[in-house]
Amino acid sequence: MDKAPAILGLVFGIVIAILSLILLLTDYKDCFSKEFSKRNQMRSIYKRQWIFTLVICIMSFFLTISLTGYLIFSDWNFKDLPVINTFTK
Repeated sequence: MDKAPAILGLVFGIVIAILSLILLLTDYKDCFSKEFSKRNQMRSIYKRQWIFTLVICIMSFFLTISLTGYLIFSDWNFKDLPVINTFTK
């Protein structure tokens, strides 16, 4: 199998995850403040921008996990696994 698209997707996912995490930790850090008034004020200022950034970060982490799993298990040969017969007479 050609693994180049999976490797490129993995690198892309890692870069997007890191950049969105940096953006969340620097620009939108007050949206996750422990102070209720400060958190609500910042969430009202940024409206949905911080939510989109959080969703992008989570989805890119899922992309990297799934492509890592694909690259790990892509060499396995599932056709030669023994078949368990549960229907016995």
